Amino acid sequence: MKSVLKKVALASLVSITLFTFASCGNNSNNENKEAINNKTNQEQKEEKVDTWSKELGKFINDIEGTVFNYSGFAEFGKTTTVSEVNKSSDEKTIIFKNEYMDMSEGESGKSKEDLLSETKYTIKEDSIIEQVFDDTKSPSIITESIILKGELKKDSSWEQEVVINAKKYQAVTTIKDVNTDENGKTIVITETSIEGVEGYGSEKYVEQRVYKEGIGLTEFSCNYLISEGSTMEFGYRIFEKANR
Repeated sequence: MKSVLKKVALASLVSITLFTFASCGNNSNNENKEAINNKTNQEQKEEKVDTWSKELGKFINDIEGTVFNYSGFAEFGKTTTVSEVNKSSDEKTIIFKNEYMDMSEGESGKSKEDLLSETKYTIKEDSIIEQVFDDTKSPSIITESIILKGELKKDSSWEQEVVINAKKYQAVTTIKDVNTDENGKTIVITETSIEGVEGYGSEKYVEQRVYKEGIGLTEFSCNYLISEGSTMEFGYRIFEKANR
């Protein structure tokens, strides 16, 4: 009888010992898995750090529903609204919906759709790209270009290829001035020039833009083509900003 009890006790002791080792092993494995998961999560967080330029991003308003009104020469009028904002780790996109005023009061025969367009701004690591879609009313002949790039300082410039009426041209953009307003908001003035544009003859196409921190484009001007070899100075500026 004593022999049987000893065997039972010994078997129980072995079982407890094995269970203890197994538990320790499981705890160790769980700790290792948790450490690996924590490391993976940390790596993922590091990978998702935004690389698009927050400094450049200050020059495009990103509050959805914000409305800007512009007026200019020849009773030019345009309303633009921040419609959609999206961002990933490497870029931020802001879409504006534009609507031009019909100064003919319907006599031009244009539909409402003809007066609508869309502008998309893509903020990258060191630049802002502007793309204009379905716009037949804009005085600018450029539909896609880098509007701001790198460090915003006076006299810095960049070259880029632009497409105008299916033809490629070389454009040069220069920051003409950087200053601040009475509220301490930075204002950047740029000038873009393109040589050899069809219709302009020996004259360069030149446009100036003014961007203000917290708003975006506040003023635009260019030598607008009236007819072959004949241009006029045309411009518009922001006159009212209001939220819906």
